[in-house]
Amino acid sequence: MKAKFTMLFLTVAVIFVYPGVFPAATYDRERPDGVPVVSQLQQVNCGIRSLAYLMEIQGHPSAAAKVREMLPASLMGSSIRDLAEISQDVGIPLAAYGRGSESIETIALPVIVYMNPGSNSSTGHFMVLESVRENRVRVYDTQKNRYVFFSPEGFDKSWSGFFLTRPIESNASFQKLSKMESGRHYGGGHGIPQLGSGKGSLGGSGDGFSGSSSNGSPGGGGGFPGGGDGGGSGSDGCGFPTWTVNPLNFNLVVTDSPLWYKPAIGPVISCRLTYNSRADIAGGEPFGRKWQFRYGSYLDENATTGEVTVTMGDGRIDKYTSNGAGGYNRPYAIDNRLTKIAANHFEVRKPFDFVYVYQIPAGSGLTKPHLVEMRSARGQSVTMAYNASGQLFRITDASGLDTFLTYTGGKVTRITDPFGRHADFEYTGDDLTRITDMGGIWARMTYDENANLTSIENDRGITGFLIEEGGNPNRDYPPPGDENMGAHKRITITDPLGNRQEYFYDGTIGCGWYVSSRDYVEYVNKTTNNGADFVPKTTYYYETTVRGPREEIHTIVFPEGRQVTAAHDYNTGQVLSLSDSYGNTTEYTYNDKGRITSITPEIGAVTTLVYDPANDVDLTEINRAGLGSVTMTYNAYHEVTSIEDMVGKRTDPITYNANGQITSLTQIHDDHNILTQYAYHPAGQPGAHRLSRVTRAGQTIARYTYDTIGRLQTATDAAGITLTYSWDGLNRITQVLYPDGRTVDHSCSSCCPRLVDSTTDRAGRTTTYTYDALQRLVQLVNHEGGVSKFEYDPNGNTTAFTNPAGNRTSFEYDRENRLSKRIWPDGREETYAYDVEGRLI
Repeated sequence: MKAKFTMLFLTVAVIFVYPGVFPAATYDRERPDGVPVVSQLQQVNCGIRSLAYLMEIQGHPSAAAKVREMLPASLMGSSIRDLAEISQDVGIPLAAYGRGSESIETIALPVIVYMNPGSNSSTGHFMVLESVRENRVRVYDTQKNRYVFFSPEGFDKSWSGFFLTRPIESNASFQKLSKMESGRHYGGGHGIPQLGSGKGSLGGSGDGFSGSSSNGSPGGGGGFPGGGDGGGSGSDGCGFPTWTVNPLNFNLVVTDSPLWYKPAIGPVISCRLTYNSRADIAGGEPFGRKWQFRYGSYLDENATTGEVTVTMGDGRIDKYTSNGAGGYNRPYAIDNRLTKIAANHFEVRKPFDFVYVYQIPAGSGLTKPHLVEMRSARGQSVTMAYNASGQLFRITDASGLDTFLTYTGGKVTRITDPFGRHADFEYTGDDLTRITDMGGIWARMTYDENANLTSIENDRGITGFLIEEGGNPNRDYPPPGDENMGAHKRITITDPLGNRQEYFYDGTIGCGWYVSSRDYVEYVNKTTNNGADFVPKTTYYYETTVRGPREEIHTIVFPEGRQVTAAHDYNTGQVLSLSDSYGNTTEYTYNDKGRITSITPEIGAVTTLVYDPANDVDLTEINRAGLGSVTMTYNAYHEVTSIEDMVGKRTDPITYNANGQITSLTQIHDDHNILTQYAYHPAGQPGAHRLSRVTRAGQTIARYTYDTIGRLQTATDAAGITLTYSWDGLNRITQVLYPDGRTVDHSCSSCCPRLVDSTTDRAGRTTTYTYDALQRLVQLVNHEGGVSKFEYDPNGNTTAFTNPAGNRTSFEYDRENRLSKRIWPDGREETYAYDVEGRLI
């Protein structure tokens, strides 16, 4: 009995530490509690569906009906051999073959093709190849119910070379697969995730249309670790791609908005692209493999389970399950609500009534609902139009202005805005390899065979990425390039100066870490590498939620030993408490809409937040115990109509026009009121619907005009002094003209969107700026020729400043990049120390 118990324990341990040994068990462990195995089998039945579809279109409806009732025997999906045997059983025998010397179009189509496994899957994917033309391969994805179009090169790259068809004569050049060979290759759609890091979410910082996608919890989903500056912006990457790494699922996220503008009314138009290294490869993506377009959102309804899966514009996948009463349960950690209006007509409503409308566009040939409208609470809409090929070709803003997408070979090659500006896109096969934005700034990308990003290049240098995972189980920290990562995951980033930083998930003990550029250790052997205890790290420990194991960050331990611990709600992911290194705990409560209702610190006053009971999202009161309250009122569009602060100062009322723009506000004082009014340019005139004049207490204090793109052209103050502004193609101010005819001129970088190369003031004096490959200021030359120099460490901390007189001040930092010492030019030193909470002492 003891021996049996020991063997059972060892077996369980092997499954936990080495998930690749038992892939079916691994898949089941990743399945959230309460989800039946049948539902999981339905999610990996691309082979069964493809077989039924093939028989249906070949004129065998009875056989197709029998097959359609089947499910895979394994959570891995179906093997090629399984499908061949099923076809024999229903009387329509198929045989399995491998790529031969002849092209596949030489045999009778359609056939079932087996596509290569993705980088994060242990199984491939079955699809039905229907036609091959000179420049387009058409396949049908039965699991997603849509056609996918490849270039011949792209299809060759994605296809394994295996296919199922009616038996071919023995003299044909295709090689028939043995039972052993055909039984080794499984197809399960998205495949079986390896046990390891949490699944997390794809995408970056929300959809960007009406606020973040987070649930309002402090800390969000754990946040991103320090050090991943992604090129320095941290925003949508307007003008150049920026990157970050999600420490839950170790997904590399890259965003770029190569074309954008802000209409006078309605949502901003931003043609943002998002790359997710952990995205599935469907094939035929309009912006290349693993890239998602902001306006390319779509949804898929499972007729059997009632589940609706929405793929958002940043690649995030939201799954809504039926609540049994005609509605839907919201996804984990997402506050959006889904409503089915009619067949193939859905609306996703965000908390502040920003609505996404999904329908099958008329005449598009699409089979599932796509995003056709985004509507603000005021009813201002951005609409999307599709052509007969199912391609998004036009985006119309709330003012009626059109942005057009141009395609070549099924890929978007240009986006042109209403003002004639354009962004261009180039491809190698199915991969997006170059983006040139509306200002002419370009970025070049490269990838490995699995569409993992390997580099981003601009004029100043190359940032390299090495994404590693998969292979045989491995308990050790593997050297870079090791094919056997097992459950480990690693992303190594090399900046243009050769500095490396690393994000690593240790699949043996279930934690993640980040090693900064300054602390990075080149792999020497099993004891000298980034995995060694002596290497400073930011370490992440995880907790289990309803979504699965390791789905939230529980504790972050910083290099100096400081730590933060979060407790999450098991069902919603909301942060219930945050504890510091001293054990001080701050607790949080929430309402049904995920809004924070109280913040209770270990020491100090409790903060209570009250919301409008009509919607539970409009914040009407913030009360700090013993210190008073701030109160607000709102209109039906969630716009603030009055506010009163803690000392009783009121602004009431705040009024709006039909476009949601403020028209007046009244500040109430003890002995008088101050009325400020805002006027807007009329429709049909230059600057239509944009702010034209500000009047306070009956006096005009500002007037504004705009160019055709809507950028500020002139600003006139209360004294009548007018400044005139000029802009470049990337919306950067290049000149300010003063009434006396003098100007301030800015020469902006031609390679980097946020850098200024020189500034010339009104007296004609020029200051020039020089940057390194990481876009950091390294030299400033003033108008007198004086030179200031700046030095940095690999983490981007300023380590020295030399003024024009040659005096050098240096700086030192601790492991958490906090200033620890300042050394003056005369040798004097000033030191800084911090407590375990990071406070200066």
